[in-house]
Amino acid sequence: MDLPGAEPERVAEQLCNTFGFLPHEMIYISAKSGLGCEAVLPAVAREISAPVVQAAEPPRALLFDCWYDEYRGVICLFKCVDGTFKKGDTIVSAASGQKYSIGELGVMHPECVETSHLGPGQVGYVVTGMKSTREARVGDTFSDPLQPVEAFPGFKPALPMAYAGLYPVDSSEFPQLDKAIQRLLLNDASVQIQREHSDSLGLGFRCGFLGLLHMDVFHQRLEQDFGAELITTSPTVPNLIKLKNGEEIIVSSAAAFPDLTTVDEMFEPVVKATVVTPAEYLGGVIGLLQEPPNPNPNCNPNSDPNLKLKLSLDCSSAGEAWCARLHRLH
Repeated sequence: MDLPGAEPERVAEQLCNTFGFLPHEMIYISAKSGLGCEAVLPAVAREISAPVVQAAEPPRALLFDCWYDEYRGVICLFKCVDGTFKKGDTIVSAASGQKYSIGELGVMHPECVETSHLGPGQVGYVVTGMKSTREARVGDTFSDPLQPVEAFPGFKPALPMAYAGLYPVDSSEFPQLDKAIQRLLLNDASVQIQREHSDSLGLGFRCGFLGLLHMDVFHQRLEQDFGAELITTSPTVPNLIKLKNGEEIIVSSAAAFPDLTTVDEMFEPVVKATVVTPAEYLGGVIGLLQEPPNPNPNCNPNSDPNLKLKLSLDCSSAGEAWCARLHRLH
């Protein structure tokens, strides 16, 4: 908004065409000059409805975030929907059935400020003595074990979509790598770790990540925070294999692939992607998409100079190499 070439009207039109926003939803804001800042809080109050709560119902809360503290263990962020939680209360996880005692709770202001309770509609932190973030699953429901409640819908555990092997450059540094990974796992419960041995690389770990960006961040933290020197294998995606005997297995590496004579069907994950590109690059993008395997793109033109391409790609193709080729078009 502050720059001479900002073109806010044109950008607003692109946002409407690309993401489906409505023109009246746009707020033109500049924190530098103060333009439009007074409209933010009224828009939040207008567009975001107040929470629907039941104060008299049994306590029920949604866990939506967590982190690990060296002195207090895992700190969970709760959205209290029904009832009231107090210090000393016993709560139970709907996903695991594990029971915990609330040792401390409070609100974020923005730092942790301890309070006597969390009531319906409030958002705050809870310390229960959890030792690992793997116990705190985002989307889990917590309640009083003596007053069973219905869990919030939609909870699913995190599933890795990219697998890679991590090996130390010097095999004698494997114990140090093991300790470094265990330290990182305290704050990143979504990574799946399994020890493996390679004839050429020695002892290492088979790691499952949520995606390529997640893998890169984890790799960089091992190098920068712990000084680890690593060899990382090419990432692969998990494949669902149906065997002729009716058994189903998930394979994440070529070494674990079963004998082809025993395989009946094989399935791999598919990415539904949207590429927004200026019209002058359409030919290059279409040519890139026609490389095997052909995703058969569906082109939806907009009223602005950009075009939207909707396509399906198998996860093994929609990786770093494909994105790099797409970026090199300009």
